[in-house]
Amino acid sequence: MRRTALLAVAVCAVTCFWALLKFRGESEGGTAPRLESDKAMRLVCISDTHDYHQEIEIPDGDVLIHAGDFTEGGSASDIRRFNEWLGTLPHRNKIVIGGNMDFALGIMSKAEADDTLSNAIYLQDSQVEIDGYVFYGSPFTPKFVGVFQLYNATDTQEMISKIPDRVDVLITHGPPYGILDSPSSGGHVGCQALERKVMEIDPKIHVFGHIHNSYGSMRQGDKGTLFANVAQYSKFEGNRSCKPIVVDLP
Repeated sequence: MRRTALLAVAVCAVTCFWALLKFRGESEGGTAPRLESDKAMRLVCISDTHDYHQEIEIPDGDVLIHAGDFTEGGSASDIRRFNEWLGTLPHRNKIVIGGNMDFALGIMSKAEADDTLSNAIYLQDSQVEIDGYVFYGSPFTPKFVGVFQLYNATDTQEMISKIPDRVDVLITHGPPYGILDSPSSGGHVGCQALERKVMEIDPKIHVFGHIHNSYGSMRQGDKGTLFANVAQYSKFEGNRSCKPIVVDLP
């Protein structure tokens, strides 16, 4: 009798655990549980691979998202090699934005970037709709080093004004202020204007990277937006490698 009761409790606990995961639809890497819906779209999210993309085990999914800094030196040949790697992956759609270390993208026209990243949908302050979901991507970050920099309030407002009111998946290289934006030195370095915009439009998920030390995910906002810092690799932090974050959209 006691053994039967304990077994029942264990089964109940496991069932509740998986139900919670299905409700959250998120994972700190590896494979997330598939939502019980024919309309579920699986996102596989990475960022800041810095030329080490081939060393990362990429889960299968419907859409692969790379939130920038896929190169370290940022040359056109680096970008072409990254594009060749993208072509080997099975994902039906691959969405890429630039980051501050992807130097060649910063001097290419949008048409040149599209041609160079022929195995992906390249977003640069632009959007794409896939199966009814709106994806919007921007490479810009507050003043740092490299390309795609916001040097002043005018630059920032121009970038923010381009983000549409209806976005399901927002992709930026840098984080919003106060959310997964703490470097190893402490404090917060995200963009305040971006944080206000995200809270205003309430996307289903905001994917970003840039601040390697704050890898992870959390929910915040009126509608429970999922924020995911998906930075994968940093040679500056002892060759730390994090897993892709996988999210199922209902």
